[in-house]
Amino acid sequence: MGKAGPWMPTLLQLCASHKSVGSCAGKITYDGNEAGPQYRHLVSLIAKEDQFSCISNLTVSETLMYMARLRLGGTTTVADRESRVDELISMLGLDKCRDVRLGSETVRGISGGEKKRVGLGLGLVSSPSIVILDEPTTGLDSAISFDVMGHVKESACVKLQRTVVVAIHMPSEEIFNLFDKLVLVSDGRMVYSGPAADAASYFSASPHNAVVEAKENPADFLISVCSGGRSQAGATGADLEAAFVSSDEYTNMKQIVTEMQSDKIRTELKPHIVTSQDERRQMKSLFSRTLTQFFRSRSIWCTELGKMTWIGLLYSSSYADQSENADGAINLESCFYFSLMFGILGNLRGLITLFDERKMFEHERMARAYSPYVYWVVTSVAQ
Repeated sequence: MGKAGPWMPTLLQLCASHKSVGSCAGKITYDGNEAGPQYRHLVSLIAKEDQFSCISNLTVSETLMYMARLRLGGTTTVADRESRVDELISMLGLDKCRDVRLGSETVRGISGGEKKRVGLGLGLVSSPSIVILDEPTTGLDSAISFDVMGHVKESACVKLQRTVVVAIHMPSEEIFNLFDKLVLVSDGRMVYSGPAADAASYFSASPHNAVVEAKENPADFLISVCSGGRSQAGATGADLEAAFVSSDEYTNMKQIVTEMQSDKIRTELKPHIVTSQDERRQMKSLFSRTLTQFFRSRSIWCTELGKMTWIGLLYSSSYADQSENADGAINLESCFYFSLMFGILGNLRGLITLFDERKMFEHERMARAYSPYVYWVVTSVAQ
């Protein structure tokens, strides 16, 4: 938690091994093991942006099932995938809307809170050890936000026993009380790490001596401290960081990290479910999803059908009954070039959905759902 800024998504992308541009220093460890390609499948990053605009005509159950078909491989059977999807739908409280389309700005569908829960379900399909949520309450009112975070706590933390990392700016007091541990950041510096319930008392004590007002939301108080809004607390992130480094909380944190990195505790991390690497299966699943979305978009396929019918009538009326001489050959040659032109221009339809699909493609590519090659082949064939 901390002030809004570009540091938060960058840090989350680094922790999930999604950051491929630029350089960084430091080391990331999972349970004492230094991060590497073999551990990427253990972390699932759920972005705050709406990823469903280009698959708005799919239902909740179909969306989760297609992701299960893309991600789950090895010895996973159809029955296993169906059981996994049913379990997630029940766990996330999506039973009432399992057969409702996701929807978009132009297509009526599920609510914003239900979309957030579907996004969580997509991240949990492969049963990762760590789930990272980037501002999961963005765009939601306080009641729906608490409902979403309550499902996160109950399903991912309590039932599945997964580690959940949430990046959040201004949570309500009810949401803040759901957190077990808190990392507080100010000006890109870590100024507190420890139990969330002890954070306010830490800044109320010496040397900060920040005053907590009666019935004040602890999250508001902590953000105010990070922003330099409490004169007793010191204003800069550097001052807060220096005080934290010399505190008992920092000593305890370093001791925990040292113990986790010792050979006595370190264990080899293994995936809970084997993820798929079969490109043929991924192509089949992605192609099926693309066609389902296309044929349910009535305006699009009606336009395509009308366009092709018009082109066919134009060709048949213009180039039918050609003579078998030089003039006829020239006319057929122009027909050939027109066919190439319409074939090329027909693929420009992809520009309409390019920007929406790019968000989903980048997210699913980083989640190792499929490779760029698989996406290119499927998109080319579908168009």
